[in-house]
Amino acid sequence: TREEFLPANPNDAQRLMESILASDSNVDGVYTWYVQNTVGVARALKRKNYAKNQIMIVGKDINPHGEQLMREGYIQALLVGQPIKMGRSSADLLNDLITGKPTEKLVLMRNHLVDIDNIDQIDRSGFEL
Repeated sequence: TREEFLPANPNDAQRLMESILASDSNVDGVYTWYVQNTVGVARALKRKNYAKNQIMIVGKDINPHGEQLMREGYIQALLVGQPIKMGRSSADLLNDLITGKPTEKLVLMRNHLVDIDNIDQIDRSGFEL
């Protein structure tokens, strides 16, 4: 197990993943928080000629590059939020706070696990794809 923090930058993520692969050949899977970093990790595997599905990659959110790399078999799953619902819930919560209404202390926003079998079924409203 190894943990690294990177801002959302696919080029930095690609360089870091290439460095990890050069020093450790026992990598089975990678989770990244930002889809931009997911893309960088997948690009590293592709550039180093790893087989599709050889190292499992799961990332957070979706963009056109992440979707394409999933369709190519380099990303196995993405946790995709609901940006329209998240925005509405946030605005409602802010309004309640401003007007002095009681609010929940814990607000959960669901993500959906998207893979190659259900990628064409996700709600794309709020995403620029």
